[in-house]
Formats: sequence, structure tokens, C-alpha cells
Amino acid sequence: MGKKLYVHVGGTTNQTGFKEVEAPNLKVHDGSNANQTGFKQVKKGYVHVGGTTNETGFKEFYVGSDPIKYTFYANRAKYFRHTDGYWGSSPSVVSIRTGQWNAELFYPYANIYNNSTYVGVFGFDSITAGGLTLAQAMADRPYITTATPTDGSSNENYLELTRSSTSITGYTYAYGTWYIGKYGGDTTDTYPDADDCSYTGAITKAYTGGSTLSRGETAKVTPSTAEMQVFATHLKTNPLFITNKNSIAEIKNTPLSPGNQGSAGFTNGEYSVFFGKDETTPPKLVLTLDYVAP
Repeated sequence: MGKKLYVHVGGTTNQTGFKEVEAPNLKVHDGSNANQTGFKQVKKGYVHVGGTTNETGFKEFYVGSDPIKYTFYANRAKYFRHTDGYWGSSPSVVSIRTGQWNAELFYPYANIYNNSTYVGVFGFDSITAGGLTLAQAMADRPYITTATPTDGSSNENYLELTRSSTSITGYTYAYGTWYIGKYGGDTTDTYPDADDCSYTGAITKAYTGGSTLSRGETAKVTPSTAEMQVFATHLKTNPLFITNKNSIAEIKNTPLSPGNQGSAGFTNGEYSVFFGKDETTPPKLVLTLDYVAP
């Protein structure tokens, strides 16, 4: 992470004599001409702090704001349900499946379909954009910001998940509320674990009042700056989860109890399959990052 630059302005011999150098008060002449137009504002630089005679003696500092927008695509995705105890594979091993679905059942066979909800898991930490991983980008610019990027593009901070166009069982038009939060494990784990889902800081994406998410349609999730800061920091090393349940207990719950159903098949409105890693439209993360906090 970059460090601030201070200059001693006199008047004291201790730290109170130092003042922070703020943009645009630090400039360097680029040699292009002999007048003031040759001076360029310094946004980030390096100062030699001694101790070595090579590059390791230099320490980074930043002065002011220099926001840049980055786009990352998911490098891993899977799904599970607690009652299965393993990662799913239909319609693919990288599908992101959510919601509750059980086939049409007839008594007394309901007990063999006593299943919990699907939970999708997806992450972005190793995907590069402009040669940077998410961790590298945030090491350079650690703060999510709403400032306008210096390259002239629009400021954006959001997640996107696209519903698969497959005809896998489920409603053509999905609706309801999905919960997105931090997953403490990873898709590289041998077995998934519902207890790895954290609802602290979780956000929701809802389709209500006749609004639906069709097959092939993209759901755009726009957390607040503070919420995205928490997500992005987590995503440097671990993935997120998405499900239609609002607690770990509900993820584990099995609403079809053995032996008490007649014609019992049902589908949650939120039941959906989203595209995963390397599929038609993989999950996307867009962040605007800056040296300084907004």
C-alpha cells in the first residue's frame, strides 16, 4: 500500500513541523519545455530512504487521487447443497446453482428427495486485467472509490451474474431474493461446507412486484462503496457465495420431510443456474480503485 509524503515546513524541531504534501502541490518537470507547462503533477512516486544502494532502498508514496477502473472475470465457480455433501456437476462442474428444486413426487417416495437448497460459490482473485491480479491491483490502489477514473471512463463498482439459457428444470422467469456473502472456504476444498458461508455484511438482489430474471438475462448487483470494499478485500483470497436462504440454518434445512407429502414436487421462484468460469457469460467484477479513501 502506498504511503503519504510529508515535508518539514520549519517552526519546530519535532513532528509537528511536518505537513502532508497534498495534490496538486507536488509536480516534477518532464523536460519538454522551459516553462511551467513542462511540469506534471506527481500522483505516485518513490523516495530513497537509505540503507541500501539499490532499488530496495526506495519506498513508495502517493500524493492525491488517481482512480482506475478494473474488470475481472471469475476464475473459479462451483455449487453444492448441504444434504449432498459434495460439489455438484450438472449442468456443468462450474455451474453456479441456487435455490430449491425437487421433482414431482408421489407418496410414499417423498422421503428420497428430502434435499436442502443449492448454494453457488464463485471467486475472482487470480484473474488478470491489464496484467494485474485483484490482489496486485488492490496493493497498488487499496480503496474502492466513486471518483471518476483518470482514463476518462465512467466510475463503476458492481457484480454481474448471468442466468444460464439451459432448459434445466426450473421456472422460465426467476423471482425472489438472493443473498450474496463471503465464503470462508474455497472451490479447491475437497468438500463444501455450509458453515463456511458468512452472512456478516451479506447483500441481497431481489426481483419483486412482477419483475423477473429470465434465462440468459444478467443480474447486476451494486453494493455500496463500503460493502464493495469488504467484498473486494475478501475476494483477494476467497470467493463469494449466492443462495436464496437468509441463514446457514436455512441453507441446511430440508423442507420436504420424509413421509408427509402427497404430490410434493416444488420449485422456489429463485431456483436458477448461473454461468460459471469460462462459460458463455462468466461472473464479472468491476471495481474503481484509488490510492486514497473516498
